[in-house]
Amino acid sequence: MELAFHLICLSLLVPAGIITAYYLLLAVVAVLFCRKPVVRIGDKTTRFAILIPAHNEQKCLAATLESCAALDYPKDQVDVFVIADNCNDQTAAIAVQAGVTCLERFNETDRGKGFALKWAFDQILPQGQDVYLIVDADCLIDSQALLSFDHYFQAGYQAVQCNYQASNPDDNSQSYAVALANFMENQLFCAAKSCLGFSVFLRGTGMAFHRSILEEIPWKADSAVEDLEYSLELVHRGVKVPFATEVAVLSPFPVDKTELDVQRKRWIGGGVAFSKMNSLKLMWQGLKSFRLSVFDAGWTLVAQSRTLVLLDTLLAAVVSAVAILIFPGQVSDALCVASAAIIAGQVLYLLLGVFMMGLNSKRILFLMAFPLTVFRFLMIAIYALFKSKTAKSSWNRTPRAASHS
Repeated sequence: MELAFHLICLSLLVPAGIITAYYLLLAVVAVLFCRKPVVRIGDKTTRFAILIPAHNEQKCLAATLESCAALDYPKDQVDVFVIADNCNDQTAAIAVQAGVTCLERFNETDRGKGFALKWAFDQILPQGQDVYLIVDADCLIDSQALLSFDHYFQAGYQAVQCNYQASNPDDNSQSYAVALANFMENQLFCAAKSCLGFSVFLRGTGMAFHRSILEEIPWKADSAVEDLEYSLELVHRGVKVPFATEVAVLSPFPVDKTELDVQRKRWIGGGVAFSKMNSLKLMWQGLKSFRLSVFDAGWTLVAQSRTLVLLDTLLAAVVSAVAILIFPGQVSDALCVASAAIIAGQVLYLLLGVFMMGLNSKRILFLMAFPLTVFRFLMIAIYALFKSKTAKSSWNRTPRAASHS
């Protein structure tokens, strides 16, 4: 009984310890070696298409289109398309009023962002643009974004993911918690992986593709995690996706419980289910074929399931504490020390993110409510863990309290 109990504890501690060490290693790389690239102005010959998938986004769309109009790039080299998908509000009218091309789609069976993008690509690709940038309808894009993308694609990249940031981290404790998690994902994970020469996963918005890759690998991703689906297609084809830290798209993050629940169930739930189905398979395929990029993709799916990593860590802490009570001795003591060290590593990682993102009086207060938000994330992840498969998306959009401020 004692041996079995210790083995259970060890089986929880080992993955939590390895992943925590991985987080800290990437954090060291991010702090010591990653530098924000300077936007290099090239010859501006790349012709861009900006695709904005939208489902009932009348509150946010106008501001997004204004940010597209303000891009520092020749106007005759940029075409903007709004994909008004199953809309029953003024989304299409706002797009037309702004002078951009609006593609209206009505399909009650195939609903969701992935389906909308596939339908739109079929219509837009024949027009001959060089690069296709996907921006959500509630995002504001950096004015120099296309200058930077032009540099990447002139350098030979076929796909690029830019920096997805929160525009409202200080609205309340929930928006701060989500913004902090997103900041750490960007700066301490994606930027470090890219700095080391590894590919990053696409994030749904702020992702750009050269037409050659879309012709070679047509967009067919239509699940609730269409960005991850297409990411794995690129991995299998050997396409490396760099992380453009110098390019930002800003979006308001959830400010109340309803918004948070809808968004997190889609993001965490879909991501956990997708990881459950694909992570181990990818790592095994990578080992068998000696393809580090494939192994890294599977490993990244595990490492980016942060709520599950935290759950594993907490379970290991509980089991090790119980071990000391019912099986006192050197082995139980060692397991408890290991558990404490892992927790300390994760706390250190969190504090690094807190200080890098910046502190003010509001954020100090928000940190006090941080455990409650994390608990909500854990409950969503546990639910997703026991779902049988990744659900198809029905474009379950995040409700918006207001438009861009």
